[in-house]
Amino acid sequence: MKNQEIHLPTPNPEHPYGGGNGRYRFPDINGMNLLGDNISLPPIVPKSFHIMLTVFHPETLYGMKKWLPFCEDLRKQYKHTPTPVEYSILLVLQPPPIEGDVPAFTQALGDFPDFYMKTNSLISYYDQSFVRRRLSLHKKAETAIVLLDGNGNIIWKDDGGFTASRAEHLKVILETLSPLAPRTRTH
Repeated sequence: MKNQEIHLPTPNPEHPYGGGNGRYRFPDINGMNLLGDNISLPPIVPKSFHIMLTVFHPETLYGMKKWLPFCEDLRKQYKHTPTPVEYSILLVLQPPPIEGDVPAFTQALGDFPDFYMKTNSLISYYDQSFVRRRLSLHKKAETAIVLLDGNGNIIWKDDGGFTASRAEHLKVILETLSPLAPRTRTH
């Protein structure tokens, strides 16, 4: 993977959702986590990276769960580096909520035994089309994997389920961007 080409979004200062520095910014979203606490995403933690697993339909959450072991491994690898990596799951429900959506999502998220994920999973009633536009997604996209810098700017994004190639691409991007990225040992 050493010679793999990395494609980061091209900043466009004229874009209506661009930040002051010309990068696209993830929308500020408030909601409640599975512990009943109000939280806001994206977290603003300078000198860090954040992987946002964004879901637009509760049924697709089960497919997004395949990202969790990969994201948890990254979180552990980068935990003691100058640029730690965190991750969250965000479900964006179209307001008004469709009856049955919330129970399906909370049941799916309830399967997470991990306190970290219960703290970092957010249900939000937000305009789905706005979030899709903000992420430059197809209007029917059901999922998005988004890498953010510590200020909430979008560094990389993709939509679709977990694949080894998507995961490897994200890993290579993190290794490229992090000044002291952990290197995996080969035996």
